[in-house]
Amino acid sequence: MRDIPTRPDGVSLVFGASTDPQSLLRAVESVDPEWVQYFTSESPVLIAKLDGETAGFCIIDENADTVITDGKNNVGSIGCVGVVPQMRKKGIGLAMVAEAMRRLKQNGCTDAFIHYTYLDWWYGRLGFKTFLRYSFSEKIF
Repeated sequence: MRDIPTRPDGVSLVFGASTDPQSLLRAVESVDPEWVQYFTSESPVLIAKLDGETAGFCIIDENADTVITDGKNNVGSIGCVGVVPQMRKKGIGLAMVAEAMRRLKQNGCTDAFIHYTYLDWWYGRLGFKTFLRYSFSEKIF
């Protein structure tokens, strides 16, 4: 993994949605209201707190079935990564995803996978490389 700047002052990282579920859901809704459905009290979520307030979040799957899963590797997935708008540009997101990667590796994952993102340049700062691009289309009759 690449060198990641130290965690910003005042930022702590906690694992588990049950620590403050209402604060988490408000933060998720401020980033993407469609993601709220994925966050439950059982969600494997890493939460970034800045001075005690929920600043960011990401879901971590330690045994994901992905396009790079081949039966010989244990793929970890990081998804629904967000930082509330007023707390962005402080390094919270990078620190949070770097910690998620450390957690995946510590729990036996040999590969990490992030899907459905257009922020390949941002994840590239953590060493991720694009290997597949999706194109979604629809036809309305």
